[in-house]
Amino acid sequence: MKIIHQHAEEEPPSGAKSIVEEGFLDDVHEIFGIHVLPKVPGCYFYIGCTPKGTEEPYFNHHPKFDIDEGSLLVAAKSVGYVICHYFNINENEKLTLL
Repeated sequence: MKIIHQHAEEEPPSGAKSIVEEGFLDDVHEIFGIHVLPKVPGCYFYIGCTPKGTEEPYFNHHPKFDIDEGSLLVAAKSVGYVICHYFNINENEKLTLL
C-alpha cells in the first residue's frame, strides 16, 4: 500500500506529473483516491476503471473512453462503506432506503 499526497494538484503542470515521472506508481496495479473539498464538508473518490489490457487509456470525457464495469462494484462498495462508517451502521444491519 502506498499513501500519496498529490501536491500542487490545482496548479499546472500539477503534482501528478512529477509523481508519474519519478516512477512512484510503476508497481501500482490499482489506485484509489479521495479529494477533500476545501470549502464545504465532503469528498469524492477516484476509482481506477481502465479495462485490463488497455494500451492507451482515455479520460472519462473522451469519446474513446472505456470502462471496466467491475470497477462500478468497487465504487459502490467504497461509497457504501463510507456511509455505513459515517452513520455507525453495522454491516449486518438492514437499511431502509427513503
